[in-house]
Amino acid sequence: MEGKQITETEHKQIIDNYVNSCSGLTIAWSTTETFRIEQSADGKVLDIPLDCIEKVISREDSQGNPFVQLNLLDDKKLLLTDTLVGFKPMPRPGLDMQRIPKVVTTPDLIGVIEAIEDSISSNVAYEDMESLRCLFYSVIEGAEHIGFDLQAEKLWLHQIVRIGGRATA
Repeated sequence: MEGKQITETEHKQIIDNYVNSCSGLTIAWSTTETFRIEQSADGKVLDIPLDCIEKVISREDSQGNPFVQLNLLDDKKLLLTDTLVGFKPMPRPGLDMQRIPKVVTTPDLIGVIEAIEDSISSNVAYEDMESLRCLFYSVIEGAEHIGFDLQAEKLWLHQIVRIGGRATA
């Protein structure tokens, strides 16, 4: 026989208590069944209905810092850390998933864009540029998979390519 089933109310309490202790995340309950997490780092928001949560796990990273893992329906997972929401990047053809972090965040997109800009200005090989482009879309798709809206960020790559005068798609 399995242990007792955690209720939505208990999920809500764990999430609420954790996020209220965070320095870079805020939580707002739009209804008793849906909450919104906002990251201070980039203002990105994520709306999560409680009935989409399968499991809430309080954990610690290798340095002993607490975080909360949310297992959502459809095999979606996200991590709530002190400052950011972490998620898995999505696999893409041509992208070696062993060479990138298992968990990424939306601010990681800025680092990828900066690397792309540097690559354009230094005329790196097409293969390297293509790898960076794949990484960019892997992070975008991972973020959208868990519910972030990144329509504006999708335009970043198009603007850089236009300014740099070099097509990568």
